[in-house]
Amino acid sequence: MLIDYHVHTVCSWDGREAADAFCRRALELGLSEIALTPHAEFDPREPGFGRYQPLACLEEVQQAQERYGGRLEVLLGVEVSFQPQHTPRIAEFLAGWPYDLVIGSVHRVGEFDYSVPYGREGAGGPGPGPAGWSPEPYLEALLAAAESGLFDVLGHLDVLWRSAPPGTREKELDRAWPRMAQVVAVVARSGRGLELNTSGLYQGPGQTYPAFELLRHFRREGGKVLTLGSDAHTAASLGRGLEYALELASAAGFSSLTRFRRRRPQPFPLPRPAEARGCPPAPAPGSPPQAVWPSP
Repeated sequence: MLIDYHVHTVCSWDGREAADAFCRRALELGLSEIALTPHAEFDPREPGFGRYQPLACLEEVQQAQERYGGRLEVLLGVEVSFQPQHTPRIAEFLAGWPYDLVIGSVHRVGEFDYSVPYGREGAGGPGPGPAGWSPEPYLEALLAAAESGLFDVLGHLDVLWRSAPPGTREKELDRAWPRMAQVVAVVARSGRGLELNTSGLYQGPGQTYPAFELLRHFRREGGKVLTLGSDAHTAASLGRGLEYALELASAAGFSSLTRFRRRRPQPFPLPRPAEARGCPPAPAPGSPPQAVWPSP
């Protein structure tokens, strides 16, 4: 059974195609389940603030379920852009809708959007500049997200390197590792999970989110809940890199993935990588995976 649990249709402010295009593509790729996960943003400085329409997204999923039922499971998901000061509002919001899956992701912290590529002015504003860039605000917000208990999985865990000035990642890795390892441990011990997001393979960092060392550390800390997501914003990007992601999950020690129904995790056996061979391939990152974080 193949899943892609991170998909942005036009119901998301940055999605480019309707759900129908993603569903047709999912069937072509042999996917069993997809989760539609539009952005829900709570800070007026974020580009999707005020643009998420939960009722319209619920109807989008219901229509897809009616049309593709029996061939493809389409789940109601959401990707919440987390900032600690909005925790009470996020909790109230999530209680009001029948989600199958809630992803918690950190994008913007204060004035900086850590998901924006370095040197590019993105939808959420310019990424941190060389003089002001630091991993600490991102890591503090990520720890707060992990400790909040609001989310089923944390999304694109170490996306912060996408915004880092050239050469910064290598200098900051050792300093950032203890806090990131703490985040992973909190998630593992809470019984919640991580997503293995393949989008970073096609971006500047050239890695999955999380990178292999973090994924392995999560498993060694007792983490069991793991989903896969392409972070697709077009149907052509759906399922990309899933074969490689399955290889990483196996190498990190996982024997199962997790599906969700009404936010309840359901483990199922880890598919063989060959089952995803029809999905768009990942750029050749090398085997074994290139080290990103220090090996614990």
